[in-house]
Amino acid sequence: MPEWTLREARPSDVGRAMEMVKTSPWLSLHTEHTYWILFNFGRRYVVVADVPGRGPIGFISGMRSTFDPELLFVWQLVVDPDYRGSRVAWDLLSELTDGVGAEDGCTYWNTAMETTNEPLMASLTKWLEKTDRVWAPQEEIVYESPAPDGGTRTVNETLFVFRRKSDPRAAELVRAAGAAR
Repeated sequence: MPEWTLREARPSDVGRAMEMVKTSPWLSLHTEHTYWILFNFGRRYVVVADVPGRGPIGFISGMRSTFDPELLFVWQLVVDPDYRGSRVAWDLLSELTDGVGAEDGCTYWNTAMETTNEPLMASLTKWLEKTDRVWAPQEEIVYESPAPDGGTRTVNETLFVFRRKSDPRAAELVRAAGAAR
């Protein structure tokens, strides 16, 4: 049994969440106000991993689509460096997609990530092998983002879509992924 528990976010988690985002070279740090809105008004879609006596060690945030009620967008996933590789990320992802999202009728999800984020790509590949899902790239996204040094950096992300293997549209993803290679 893991030493962490999962819970809904609270506005008081914002400071710690921002500290964790700063430790990731692949995530963009947004304003405290942005996180406060998300952790207050959107907290149903923010899951926090918490260790008693230590506090938050990771979080995942997402939002339900306003144009497709079955779609959940996963926005940020970050784990404290001391807990990376410990399945915290898998637990957070499972809780958001199979717990909260599924309860609200979300049958598939997508996320945008830098494919150069090798630790995340490897972890997601392993997680997918242990679950009943398939994934495929949907589109490329390029934008400028604030860099930790105060400048900006060009971000190249790929938007991926994830579906359960039992979903009739999953075969379409597998074909698309094969064609993209």
